Amino acid sequence: RPVSLTFERRRRARTDAKALEEYERRCEHDLDGKAAYNASILRARGLGCDKDDVAAALLLLRKSASLGVPRAQLQLAGLYASGNGGVNRIDHDEAFRWYSEAATHNEPEALYRLGNIYAERGAPDADGPDQSEALWCYFRASKLGHEKARLAAEAIVIQRNKKSAFDNVVPKWAAHYLPWKLKLSSADEEAAAAENSEAAVDDPSALLGNDPLLTPTRPQEDEEAE
Repeated sequence: RPVSLTFERRRRARTDAKALEEYERRCEHDLDGKAAYNASILRARGLGCDKDDVAAALLLLRKSASLGVPRAQLQLAGLYASGNGGVNRIDHDEAFRWYSEAATHNEPEALYRLGNIYAERGAPDADGPDQSEALWCYFRASKLGHEKARLAAEAIVIQRNKKSAFDNVVPKWAAHYLPWKLKLSSADEEAAAAENSEAAVDDPSALLGNDPLLTPTRPQEDEEAE
């Protein structure tokens, strides 16, 4: 058994080395962001190389993030937020930047953490927390299946002394339209109220006081189809 285990380890090491070589080749010559991300994982874990190389892993992760890979952007943001993984210092501005980039790709965890930033201290150029932006991030993340984001959104609504459940904050159809901060026409308000007949409030934005945040409108192509 020890001999077979040693053989298996050597076989895996050769396989990892070939994989790392191929990923780095594709990253260098083909500008393959996913290959760069996979190579960064192997480098960080010391797979396919003599030892773990945090500096090389961080360079590959940055390249992957710059090539638009959402998971790389999320992970890089997390490193800046914690100061780990070779970053060696906490950088809230860079963390906000990369969470925002990942959020544009509808990455649920990035939306949730971006919501936390808005709720706790606000954007880097803001004077303080922004509960409206936080709520919108939580709302989008929850509609993508992030349970913690749903609970966070409900907590904000409860803090504002509103009696409606989170599902009634916006019309159900609004979950399908992801552009930020849209307006709701009067005709759509009536349609939304009919769809959410159990809701106690006809205007969803009323749940949020004077915030115009959660008042979406349908895109132009939908209006023409009707």
